[in-house]
Amino acid sequence: MATIKDAIKEIVDELRNVRDIRKIFDAPEDAANRFPMAWVLPDSGEFQKQSAGWIVGLHNISIEFAVKATDLPRSFMTLLDIFDRIPNQLETGLEAGRFSAVTTWRNITYDRRNELWENDLRVCVISFVMNDVKVLDTVST
Repeated sequence: MATIKDAIKEIVDELRNVRDIRKIFDAPEDAANRFPMAWVLPDSGEFQKQSAGWIVGLHNISIEFAVKATDLPRSFMTLLDIFDRIPNQLETGLEAGRFSAVTTWRNITYDRRNELWENDLRVCVISFVMNDVKVLDTVST
């Protein structure tokens, strides 16, 4: 019925509606240079057996949102300007029925960190985690 790959694609597609995020990836990129940007990838989770032939995936899916930190006050304001729009857009998409692989999720948590990338590029990253993203799948091999 649906896989984590389908869920990630739907999340990426929904996040493309967030104004001012210049690029959204469904996997990390080596030459990421269009800020602000985000990428979506699986973090952790579990599979729960349901009735015969069905399995439920409860996945924790990370949304890594990054801004370049060359001008720290401006970068911080950019981060704050977009910050609330990410979980709000995901909730809007769910309520509007734009997800089919993603049934629901428990909550969205976040943390912030500063990173140093190649060539001394400083970035601020907010890591959002959609916890217990529910994906219903049929068992097949």
